[in-house]
Amino acid sequence: MSESLREIVEHVFAEQIAADDIELGSDAGELHIIGDEWTLVLSGDPLVSSMLAVDDEEGDLETVIEVIDEEALAALRDLDAALSGALDAALVASPDALTRGLARILEG
Repeated sequence: MSESLREIVEHVFAEQIAADDIELGSDAGELHIIGDEWTLVLSGDPLVSSMLAVDDEEGDLETVIEVIDEEALAALRDLDAALSGALDAALVASPDALTRGLARILEG
């Protein structure tokens, strides 16, 4: 039996979760990866869509770079690899420019 999306996220973010740098939440079929100033919402299992929110209402790509630390970015890259590219695909397909920008940051 394959791992659920939550199990994969818990494994990839285990160190950040243990250090209280990242929290996980869920709501109506969505999994929330919650940092201090940002939240990435993953929908579906398997993953079908995603949406990034930052606490700064004027959030732009520079804000994302400032609020998501290198450890979290590395974990997001690891998550994409564990999901065989499904995270990147969901980020790129998002109607939200900020979410698509996160895909560019992860690729860079």
